[in-house]
Amino acid sequence: MANYRTGMTVEETLRAAENARESISRLSEVEQDVRAYLLNKRDYILSEKEKHFKDRFKHFYAFKEKFETRYKNLISDARKCESGFVTAEIKEKKDELLKIASTLTGKAEELAFYLKTVLSIIPDLEMISILLKLTTHIKAIQDIANKLLQCINGEYDHSHFQTFVRDWSEISGQVHMSLALASVKLPLIMLEPQQLTRIKNLLTRIRAKHTPGWYFELADAVGGGVLDEMRSYQERLVVYVEELNAIGEKIGDIAYH
Repeated sequence: MANYRTGMTVEETLRAAENARESISRLSEVEQDVRAYLLNKRDYILSEKEKHFKDRFKHFYAFKEKFETRYKNLISDARKCESGFVTAEIKEKKDELLKIASTLTGKAEELAFYLKTVLSIIPDLEMISILLKLTTHIKAIQDIANKLLQCINGEYDHSHFQTFVRDWSEISGQVHMSLALASVKLPLIMLEPQQLTRIKNLLTRIRAKHTPGWYFELADAVGGGVLDEMRSYQERLVVYVEELNAIGEKIGDIAYH
């Protein structure tokens, strides 16, 4: 193999190698999901599909080890180039490393697809239904918070304040019911640990946010008809709407992916 110098610098080579390694590190979530699934199956006889899946993962892991070995060798060789430019041999090693990284990414995508479709590692339909109901409730509360902001800004008559606060209270009651159903249902579903943790964290977040700590203070201000006090909640409502939007996106991410 030729050892003449190329136009590629050592710095460029190292950067390309680091970028490739960073792309591989982003595959860790898929790897954790696969390991969790196989760990849950350790005491059971694997089906043919599961055996095939396990073999795919072994192939993926072998490629990952191959990448790590090639990565370390490339970094070591590139740093020995005192001229500041790498040889053709090292450049070929860099190109090969990038090919391995690309192959690994493809294999990880195949594993993730296999988990979600062939092995169906997603919450069952009843849990999805509960999550979608929560999405509807959160969106309704978000709309009410926006209407309260419009009241403060004079876009609605101030007489609507009480109506919106009352509607908020009613929807919060529906959220309580959905959260209770989710808490009862969740332990009965076969989920991989990471997915279970995501749903538990989401439910905890909804419990904390659907009726904020300052809700009753706002209700008192509305009941007293003190407009200046109502206006003091404007900034909180703006932040609250953004928080609800983030929660809604998180629910959708879990329910649909």
